[in-house]
Amino acid sequence: MRTTLLAAACLASGVAVAAQAAAALDTCGSPSECGAEDAALLQHQVRDAKATIAADLPDLDKLVKSITGTVDAASAKADAFLGDTLSLAGDTVNGTLGKLRAVMDKYATTVNQTAGSVKDGVTALLAEAFNVEVPGFKASKEDKDNVLAVVGRADDIVRASLASLTGVSKTLDAIPAQVFSVSDRVNASFQLALAQCREFSESVQEVRRILEDAASNFTQKQASLMQKSSQLGGGLFADSSEVVFMHAALVQTVALDTPSAAVSSLTRTLATSQDLLSSFSSAFDGAFGSLSDSVGDAINGKLGAESSAKVSAAFNAAKTTAEGITGRANVAFSELHSSISEGVARVGLQNAGNGLAPGIGLLGVAMLAVRLLLASVA
Repeated sequence: MRTTLLAAACLASGVAVAAQAAAALDTCGSPSECGAEDAALLQHQVRDAKATIAADLPDLDKLVKSITGTVDAASAKADAFLGDTLSLAGDTVNGTLGKLRAVMDKYATTVNQTAGSVKDGVTALLAEAFNVEVPGFKASKEDKDNVLAVVGRADDIVRASLASLTGVSKTLDAIPAQVFSVSDRVNASFQLALAQCREFSESVQEVRRILEDAASNFTQKQASLMQKSSQLGGGLFADSSEVVFMHAALVQTVALDTPSAAVSSLTRTLATSQDLLSSFSSAFDGAFGSLSDSVGDAINGKLGAESSAKVSAAFNAAKTTAEGITGRANVAFSELHSSISEGVARVGLQNAGNGLAPGIGLLGVAMLAVRLLLASVA
């Protein structure tokens, strides 16, 4: 009787926390917080249950082994508890992934709808940074702001993916060993997914850094040139030495480091990021496929048919959601990479030399200097 009551109490506790977890799915804040919050709820339930089991059901393993083929009330309750605990874990994992899937769906739509703006924004950023005129193109502040926002959001979402993987790992760690123990194979698959996600995240951050540097370059360099010109006392090239000085100043300020180096770095990083996207997607899918298979093997012949079906459904749903995430991620990030690459190509800096960008010869330098000097004494 005591065993039956304990199992029933544990089951009631699981139902109550499941309700809390469901509520949390609707109120979670940023995606990076969701996995940790879900895992914490599950940990609270299973740790309490684990403490109760350790104190009052020391022979749980024997009881579990005796479930199949018995009609004992205690065994039936234990079967229900184990089934509900595992299915709750599967639902928690799927809930964490579900929030990430919703965010990824929305982002993929945004990238698709703003592809043209992203392309124009990249062209505008690079053209201004290197003082290049693109025939028939007019820069828009809205496009420049948009590309930085879209790439920034990409960075946030990949970080959220990393946080979700970490949250899922914590959820799995919260399951009592008597119920389910993560195999070395599953652990290795999650470690691989985490590593691939970190590498992909770093590549997205690098793309973001290069574009943000380009955005800040023109304003900062122009301000620096204005300061240099004011040091000449406002005079307009009193002698040839000042022409040489101004030319050197423009080379240093307007040209950034070198156009070809910056563009090559961005192009190379985009290609790397696309490769890492594929590796990340494969590892992410593999981790949840491995988890689903492992749970199926663990419960095979050890739970009743109803409990087994419920557990399998929960972890298979998580696997399907994970595949949906990577499917949308492949679409979103591939399109983003393509839009950025097209924007880069339109500027025409791929073969630029190590000096000034195309169109910034000595005459162009002088004309720009005159405009800036006039502005400084106005």
